[in-house]
Amino acid sequence: MVAVVAALVAPAVGWAQDGDPETLDDNPISTPDLGVDAQGGAVVAWVGFAETTNDAGRPTVVDALHVSVREPDGAFSPPQPVSSLDTDVTRDMDLGVGRSGEAAVVWREQEERTTATPIMVSRRPAHGVFGRGVAVRGSAGGRDPSVAVGGEGSVLVAWLEGSGRRGCGNVVWAARARPGGSFGRARRVSGRCPNASAPRAALGPDGRGAVAWRARPSGGETELQAAPFRRGRFDRAREVSRAPISAVGFAIAGDRTGATLAWRDAGGNAGEGDAGRVLVARVASGLRTRPKVVADGGRFVGPPRLAAHASGAALLTFERARPNRPLHRPSVYASRRATLGAAFREPQLVAECGATDEAKTFAFPALDATGVATIVFQTACGGPLGIGPNPGLAITQARPGGSWSPPAPLSSGGFAVGVEVAMADAGGAIAAWTERAFGAPEAVEGLRVAVLR
Repeated sequence: MVAVVAALVAPAVGWAQDGDPETLDDNPISTPDLGVDAQGGAVVAWVGFAETTNDAGRPTVVDALHVSVREPDGAFSPPQPVSSLDTDVTRDMDLGVGRSGEAAVVWREQEERTTATPIMVSRRPAHGVFGRGVAVRGSAGGRDPSVAVGGEGSVLVAWLEGSGRRGCGNVVWAARARPGGSFGRARRVSGRCPNASAPRAALGPDGRGAVAWRARPSGGETELQAAPFRRGRFDRAREVSRAPISAVGFAIAGDRTGATLAWRDAGGNAGEGDAGRVLVARVASGLRTRPKVVADGGRFVGPPRLAAHASGAALLTFERARPNRPLHRPSVYASRRATLGAAFREPQLVAECGATDEAKTFAFPALDATGVATIVFQTACGGPLGIGPNPGLAITQARPGGSWSPPAPLSSGGFAVGVEVAMADAGGAIAAWTERAFGAPEAVEGLRVAVLR
């Protein structure tokens, strides 16, 4: 009863933009990856065009990996390419930012003469600049890379490689670098025949973490597998899910013992046969994995998303259509975990009108050290917010135990996709997204960032 009363009387928090959103790239190729450290420093990474010269000395452009860096309370730097301008890059890229400001970005280059290109990585020390890209040893032929940076500065990279065995598809490999050190030997962290896809790496505040991936052992049902990491070693891969999972994606966030995962499966109870659940589980060395149901009853849209703080608090978001409402206008929900050992609470309704579209932009959460939460989501109901009929972006915040503030507009009226948001320990959020006018003359196009107080 006390928790219910608190939720009713605690005031909602508001937010204000620190100046107008800034455009980092007028014509980006990809949507952005965003990371924010504990002090409020930020990095944005994306694939965009870069001018260079070809072998004949003539001007040309290549697809390059760009970064823009913001020091705490500063401005975003002009975009800088970190990949080689001698070749194009694929969209296989990922960004990791640690609590102290260390960062790493990974990508793949396109070579006409070979497919066995390695995973490339560029690292940035806290308050420094990104260094020259280097190949991760043992990653030739790898793809779909993922990177995480621990709170103490270690870096973990995971990727897919072909198993070399008929019917086994891909396996998952990983390599780790100690704080300020070079990468060690790459090792296979999955089984020999997992038919793996979508590897994701996560590290917590002390460098413990996990790698997780989707798997179809022996070509069967899809399940979620993970390998926890501690003291420089991976545990044997284990199944995390206990029922076939949805293919929409999963979320992983590092914590001080390993990692927390969230996913959807096709189980559960629903009166009209529309089954489906949202589940969470912790994975760590020496810890038995116990999936817990956060939401049941079906009509879910898109993947769950997860944000976790070094303290152990976490925020889970997902979207589901309410009864008699169309699936393309789902509502946005959130569930909190107060501490690492606590359960996720009953989900709260955050906003009535989200959106689904081919770009697969769904609600994205962030959390600060005091428990103030921020969610940015795409909405199909932008008219009342003043951002027109295109799928646009809205933002809402809440204190622990408090109600969610009314959604406020974030985008400028165009078709806005690929949004990410993150928060510093002391509060304040940074959001990044891409936007196209799509018939809205008032819209500002490009890759955009907003600093929110």
